[in-house]
Amino acid sequence: MAQALASSVFAYAGGERAFRALAAAHGRRCLLDPVLKHPFSRGTRADHVERLAGLRAYMEWAVQEVLSCSPPGARVPSGLPVPRWSWDGPAGLAG
Repeated sequence: MAQALASSVFAYAGGERAFRALAAAHGRRCLLDPVLKHPFSRGTRADHVERLAGLRAYMEWAVQEVLSCSPPGARVPSGLPVPRWSWDGPAGLAG
């Protein structure tokens, strides 16, 4: 019997438990990296992992926002220019 499709990317990825585990693993790896550990050099908040896991709400919103602009079956014509950005804002078009 075919497995039912998950209702969201969050659910498909394993839900809250999976995102907490991902956030914890990410934090551990950052602390082991000589460059990435700098932001954590003063310690972290007690709820650090929960806050990282909370990013899933933002990621889910962002995916839904993109999908709302691209209905099923939509096609992007080839050859369209791609906007380019710099730290100062729009930097023209590529392509």
